[in-house]
Amino acid sequence: MQRFFNTLHMLFQMVRTPKEVQHEILHGNVVKAAFLLGWPMMVSSLMQSGYNLADTFWVGHLPVGESAVAISAINVAWPLIFVFMSLAMGFGTAGTALVSQYTGAGSKKMVDKVSGQMLTFSLVISVVMSIIGYIFMGDIIRAIGAPENVTSLAIQYTSIIFLSLPFMFVSIVFTMILRGWGNTVTPMWMNGITLGINIVLDPIMIFGWFGFPEMGVVGAAIATLISRMLYAVLALLWLYSGKADIKVRWKQMAPDRGLIKKILRIGLPSSIGMSLTATGFVFLMFIIASLPGNTEGVPNSTLALAAYGIGNRMVNLTFIIVDGLAFSLTTIVGQNIGAGKLERARESYWKIAGISFVILWLFSAVFIAFPEDILSAFTTDSLVISSGAVFMSIVALGLPFFSIFRSSVGFFSGAGRTEFNLVMSMTRLWAMRLPMCYFFALSMGAAGIWYGMALSNVTSALLGIALILSVKIEKGVIEKRPVSV
Repeated sequence: MQRFFNTLHMLFQMVRTPKEVQHEILHGNVVKAAFLLGWPMMVSSLMQSGYNLADTFWVGHLPVGESAVAISAINVAWPLIFVFMSLAMGFGTAGTALVSQYTGAGSKKMVDKVSGQMLTFSLVISVVMSIIGYIFMGDIIRAIGAPENVTSLAIQYTSIIFLSLPFMFVSIVFTMILRGWGNTVTPMWMNGITLGINIVLDPIMIFGWFGFPEMGVVGAAIATLISRMLYAVLALLWLYSGKADIKVRWKQMAPDRGLIKKILRIGLPSSIGMSLTATGFVFLMFIIASLPGNTEGVPNSTLALAAYGIGNRMVNLTFIIVDGLAFSLTTIVGQNIGAGKLERARESYWKIAGISFVILWLFSAVFIAFPEDILSAFTTDSLVISSGAVFMSIVALGLPFFSIFRSSVGFFSGAGRTEFNLVMSMTRLWAMRLPMCYFFALSMGAAGIWYGMALSNVTSALLGIALILSVKIEKGVIEKRPVSV
């Protein structure tokens, strides 16, 4: 095992070290720093998307008709799963803010202790959430109102995925801790290893190759469970070994009341915002699943769910670059605030948000020009392709504005002011997206839902800019003289 870690550590030295990245963040070109931090996160995000894309790709090659039901089942299940995963991501935001600001302040001991506290906190929360989710998932999925065959498959898929929640939580927290430190390469390699395993296991489990039983959608969930478990084990061993530049010991995982309170104060608004956002997407599933009528004998609701499932995954691929830059912005803002460079932190926002806007504008043009060509790579069902093309063409209109919203969230996350992220998230989804999608759908059908999604990105971008201009960040969330451990 030690030889394995030493080999990977040598590979990591081929890229910029966290210390070199930290110097760029505090003293160099912030755009360069954003890409130094961001490219491994972009690759990692691509790999994370690869889990869902691999599942969607393989179940999309089930027999025609069965594939649409399977894709719809996965799409119905994931918003519910994300409600619980968002808790980890929300509290992980606290880890990124604290670690980045302690890093900027030069307190390595507090970085290690915060990391230990984040692991303990995430393990406890994840076990509780896994139990709660497993108990209530059936009732929630049935309430969405999807066709019975879709609902049945979604429940089977979700029951397996909930078993993997503790491993997912550890993976998410590990990634966000290292982001704050400036090490984004280690999670990238670990994602690569576990994604490769997931891709290999997917067709074996789904189609019953090499003597395994044919399990369909359930097989995809089992493949995900195994790969997530491996990632969590590697992450814990890596932190304990100190190869990630952060070294956690058991004593640092013993609950510290002061740090737990700080994690709650920073992470709770973000977790609430992400959880309510994820819950909102469950309601969005309800709106889509309630569409009336049929097209060539196929319920419009099933087609819309399948179109949203494939189309939204393609749209989410464009967010990989923007999310990578936004996560980089979180680290850049946090470390500069920790070092007392407040104006540099604010200037970083405008530069990175502008670059992100241009990138998404280019992707939008491609989606509007070639939607059928893109979607045909994932399914051979002509009705799903045509429905997905409408989705992509409309949603692409609002994509560039999402980059402004996402950069604003990254800025306030690094500053530890996650209450503003809560305001933006709630406005974007609950005040704008869901009402517009519902009322537009009454007269326009599925296309109305897609227009509501696009417009909500525009309004959230305007709100983000307004908050950035009006909110003053005068200090961080750490002590000037970090306590000893």
